Amino acid sequence: MADCNASSGETRAPELERLQRWMFDVISHPEGVVVGAQAADAPERCLTRPGQLEDVVKRSKALTAEERVTIYANMYIWRLVDVLLEDFPLVQYLLGEDLFYDTCVAYLTAHPSTHYSLSHLGNHFSEFLLQEARDIPHREFVHELAVLEDAVSTVFD
Repeated sequence: MADCNASSGETRAPELERLQRWMFDVISHPEGVVVGAQAADAPERCLTRPGQLEDVVKRSKALTAEERVTIYANMYIWRLVDVLLEDFPLVQYLLGEDLFYDTCVAYLTAHPSTHYSLSHLGNHFSEFLLQEARDIPHREFVHELAVLEDAVSTVFD
């Protein structure tokens, strides 16, 4: 693993916490793994040189470093969408799978998870549907349904 901030040009292993933060930045970046790996907004966490994801993640026999990390990135977003689906199944039914998925990705980009418990993930979803999700047919009704489903989920939780 290379450290892009090493001033002497020598390679050293990053601390575990720094590596974990880097990995999270990479897999959760809304513009994808390559952009996340370069994380220009957090140079103290940058572990790779531009275009050199393999500085940190080695390729396997079958997959490049980018393909390997993309598996984690996809699973991260799919898991969060699954959490929203658990709380808002009727919204998903009304919107259909594709529009619901796209709406969830837009929501997660605008309101990334900041709490250790995923039970708080959808706290702003109903308002997002009303205020920010412009491609939703019958937006007001979908918003009200989301408010109801959120209340049911809160009571259940």
